[in-house]
Amino acid sequence: MLPVMTLYTVLPATAYGAEEYTRVASSVSSSQAGNDSSYDIEGAVAEANALNLKPVSLPQDDDDTAPTINFSSLWDGQTITLKSLSAIDVSVEVTDENLKSSSITVERITYDGNSISWTPSAFGTYGILAYAEDSSGNSSAKNITVVVVQDTIPQPHGSQF
Repeated sequence: MLPVMTLYTVLPATAYGAEEYTRVASSVSSSQAGNDSSYDIEGAVAEANALNLKPVSLPQDDDDTAPTINFSSLWDGQTITLKSLSAIDVSVEVTDENLKSSSITVERITYDGNSISWTPSAFGTYGILAYAEDSSGNSSAKNITVVVVQDTIPQPHGSQF
C-alpha cells in the first residue's frame, strides 16, 4: 500500500458558497492525488461535508492605523546647553492599542523602548529617530534634531572696586 499524505486546503469565502473560510483536511492516498499533485477540490469539499467539517472563521485584522509618536522630553530644534558632556533623557510617548515594539536611534545606535539616557559623544547637532510598530505591521517614525552646546558663560574671577 502506498503511503498516505494529508492535504490541507483553505478555500476562499466565495468557493462553493461557503460563508467564510473553510479548512478542509482530508487523507488521500498518493494514487488518489495523482502524479501531477492535483486533487479534485469538489471531492475534498464532499469529503469535508461527509466528515461534518464546518466553516472556520479566520481572524481578520482591520487595523490600518499606524502608531502615534510624540517626543516628550525634547523638541525639534531644541538647543541643550551643558557644562560638560553628560546624560540627556530622551523620552517618547507612543500610542497604539496593539503596540509591538518601539525604539530610539541616536548616533547610529538603536535602543529598544521609549525612554533612554544618552550621553552625546561631542558637542554638536544630532538627529534622534523614534520608531514604533504594532502587531498588524503598521509603523511610524518621527525624527527631531537637537543641538548640544557647551556652556560658555564666563565665571567671575574676583571683584574689582
